[in-house]
This record gives sequence, C-alpha cells and structure tokens, in this order.
Amino acid sequence: MSELTLMVANKNIAFKVFMPFVEDGAVFIPSDEKHRLGDQVTLKINMPELQKEIDCEGVVIWISPLGSHSKRGVGVQFQGKQGEQAKQAFETYVAGMKMGNKKTFTL
Repeated sequence: MSELTLMVANKNIAFKVFMPFVEDGAVFIPSDEKHRLGDQVTLKINMPELQKEIDCEGVVIWISPLGSHSKRGVGVQFQGKQGEQAKQAFETYVAGMKMGNKKTFTL
C-alpha cells in the first residue's frame, strides 16, 4: 500500500482539493506517481492552519493524467473512522465558500 501526503496550507487549497460530491468524501492529491483505480493508499493530510494532521486509509477513485485540464494526480475516497474525521474536517473548513467561478483541481 502506497502513502500519499497532502499539505493543505489554507482554505483556498482545501476548496480546490476537496471532492464533496463523492460519497464518504474524497480529496485530490497532485502526484506524478502512477496509480490505478481501486488502489488502496494511506493518506497523510496536514492542515497547519487548523493545527490538524489526519492519517486515514483511502481508495483511488479518480486519475488526472498528464495533459488533462487540471493538475496531474489522483482522487482518493476516504475510508474508515479516520476517513469520516477527514471528511468532517474538510466540510467544516470550507463551509460557506461558494463555487462561483472558482475552479477546483477536478472540476
């Protein structure tokens, strides 16, 4: 099982990486590593502004290859109890932010 690390420096980054439209929540992680759909991974998410570090398991559900409209990387769906905590942390952190014309790394 590979490990992916995500640094969420501020609310704008959290908004760009969070995938709230995915059941159980997910995040996009910019990465040049090769992954396949269904790969199990360990996530290490650092949110310094919230003084929070979250470690959880996840599964790759999205792949943006080199040359796509967005950054190259993978979307990872949260799993388990720590995954629920990660989803709640992101939902709380980006609450109230409007999509407007803001682009995320996946949409």
